[in-house]
Amino acid sequence: MNTRSLVLPELLPLLEEIPTVDLSPESLPAFRSGLEQTAGQSFLQAEDYPVTLERLNIPGTDNAPPIRLLTVRPRKEATGPRPALLHLHGGGYFAGQPELTTTQLCQFAQEMDCVVISPDYRLTPEHPFPAAIEDAYTTLCWITRNADTLGIDAARIGLTGESAGGGLAAGLALLTRDREGPTLLFQNLIYPVLDDRTITGQPDASR
Repeated sequence: MNTRSLVLPELLPLLEEIPTVDLSPESLPAFRSGLEQTAGQSFLQAEDYPVTLERLNIPGTDNAPPIRLLTVRPRKEATGPRPALLHLHGGGYFAGQPELTTTQLCQFAQEMDCVVISPDYRLTPEHPFPAAIEDAYTTLCWITRNADTLGIDAARIGLTGESAGGGLAAGLALLTRDREGPTLLFQNLIYPVLDDRTITGQPDASR
């Protein structure tokens, strides 16, 4: 689907600088591998920030596999429970990982004195909807249940994400509302994937 007509004219020069990606089942592994290399470089740059990074696994819901989390915490001693920022990475729902924007997560943690938690949610096409958003919701509930152990204020949990992660964050906020789940303090959507004009097929009205 060609979505060029949906781009603001003043942004088209920037679009011309972005290489066109021809995705297919054959090219997807190489595309993901390229992003993983970028993520690795970003992760190494975290040494420039006064934060502590940790990778851990939490149980998935029902029969879902464990979810890997990247946590970023300021090194300075906390005077009380810190706010938490649940971050959802971009990558078109089919690629990406939390480490892709490690430096930005470090900035969030340092400048807002908060704990940043970013799940490595399941990706499509291997794991179609609603796998990703269920992983995000599971992570949010886990943060809330373990707030005391994590040194987090459960009443101050924010939500952020860029691109596909922004769309996922918006969906998570609605899902949490509908399920009467944990209370979210705010959401910060960074160029989120929200435009319904980019769908490739007609939605099922019966669902």
